Amino acid sequence: MWNLLLGPIVSGVKDYFKNRGEIKKAKVLGEIAVIQSASQNISDWEKIHAKGSQSSWKDEYWTIIWSVPVIMCFIGFSDKAQEGFDALAAMPDWYQYTLVTMVLASFGIRMNNLIRGKM
Repeated sequence: MWNLLLGPIVSGVKDYFKNRGEIKKAKVLGEIAVIQSASQNISDWEKIHAKGSQSSWKDEYWTIIWSVPVIMCFIGFSDKAQEGFDALAAMPDWYQYTLVTMVLASFGIRMNNLIRGKM
């Protein structure tokens, strides 16, 4: 008699935990698929960037631009270099952020790495 009463309850509890485990497994598999997709997208972006950089002068351009103030300091124009930095500091924030983003993108450093502290 107890089997007749408790059988459906025990069966229901077993089914609940079985379904719960399957739901957790599906969620984990879904998260893994999302991570794999994101990783593939990053890899694809890096390949495209590397291919595009082969015929681009922007890396060399930014290297020259970043070297000019150092050279100016060594040949006696440090006051002019400082005036340039002061003028840049007076530019609007959006311009400064855009400039930084262009330089970082040119050298292949993604902003998300910087923001997440992976650098």
